[in-house]
Amino acid sequence: MESNQEKKIMSINEALNEYYALKNKYETTNYEKYIKPIILSKQSKKAKKLDYSKLPKFPCINCKRNVGTIFNIKPDTKNFKRTFISKCGDLSNPCDLNINIDVNNVDNINVDIETNIKDMENSKLDLIKIKNDSLFFETNDQTMKRFNELATDLKFNSGTLGILLEEKIIGKDNPIRADLLEKAEIEFGQGFLLPFKDMIKEYLEKNDEQIINNAVNFYLTEMKPKLKEIQELKYKVNYVLYDEEDKNYYLVQMKNAPDSDEIIYNYNGQGEINAFVKGVSNINKEKNIRIKKVKTKPTEEDETKEEENEIKSKKSKPKTLKLKSKLSKENITVIPKKNKTKKQKPTIELIEEPEEEIEEIQTEIEKPLMSSDSSSPIPSEFRISNIVSEKGEEGVNAEDIFGPPSSS
Repeated sequence: MESNQEKKIMSINEALNEYYALKNKYETTNYEKYIKPIILSKQSKKAKKLDYSKLPKFPCINCKRNVGTIFNIKPDTKNFKRTFISKCGDLSNPCDLNINIDVNNVDNINVDIETNIKDMENSKLDLIKIKNDSLFFETNDQTMKRFNELATDLKFNSGTLGILLEEKIIGKDNPIRADLLEKAEIEFGQGFLLPFKDMIKEYLEKNDEQIINNAVNFYLTEMKPKLKEIQELKYKVNYVLYDEEDKNYYLVQMKNAPDSDEIIYNYNGQGEINAFVKGVSNINKEKNIRIKKVKTKPTEEDETKEEENEIKSKKSKPKTLKLKSKLSKENITVIPKKNKTKKQKPTIELIEEPEEEIEEIQTEIEKPLMSSDSSSPIPSEFRISNIVSEKGEEGVNAEDIFGPPSSS
């Protein structure tokens, strides 16, 4: 995006050229692609109108969506200006295209002078007629009112004509510029041209290279800038034109520029660029619609359903048997650790088993266990709690409690 990310300083003329370039591209491409095939078809006028009515909206010159592009010029007669507008055709979700240029009205000074002269002559004739009517006929309030209106118009037009003539003299036949040009030419002849000629004459007599070097240096540093100053005072337009047909170069020099006859009645100059944005950002490519979730208070039916779901989930979960110990530190004996092997340790689970089986398992656990080094039973105080306290509740497995399974 050009001016959305990078601001470029441009003049009013450059902005207007870019505006009309976009407008021309939009109209020509859509005409060649959509309208011209319908016109060149051999259908009847009714069929052509029907095909034209079925055409979709033209693609936007900026975002390429089929929403069209708005190009509009709004006149403002009160402030003597026009506003050039260009924006996306999608008003609800437009792209970043935004061109808004205020251009002040420009009139031809020669045309305005002629119109003011004609208005003054008409006002003078109307005043003479009213004056004659007042002398030979009866006068009333309306004729006196008309006389005063014409007198004010004549005064206004004469003042405007004086301003226009002054602007024309300053723009074209400027006496100040003429005096500066005359002084610059005299100064160049006496202070630059004569010393340069003397240097060349001296070089031809003595044939000294230092003298010719000084003359060349004097021409480049002193004479050339002065010649450029005189050229700018003498010609407002000065350039070289190349003609491709005859392959020749032509020097174009004009005392006054073509726009010297233009006059702007607005005090803001040529105008103002309010906005000049092109390009598409990722944000506006699609319209983002976010739906907010609104929390509502649960009803009685919802509460009952939640309770039923909780009960069902509790029933479906397996019941695990947790072994807790209430032994003191004095009753703990150290059992030598076995080699650790990474195996999945089975857990004792009761999944909806009858109560009789649970009691049998508990009685088997309470039986005295045999130690690994002797066949004598372990005292009652050194029960499963010793293993639990050493390995922790989560580290107990079936082999630690019941011993290794029998070979039978």
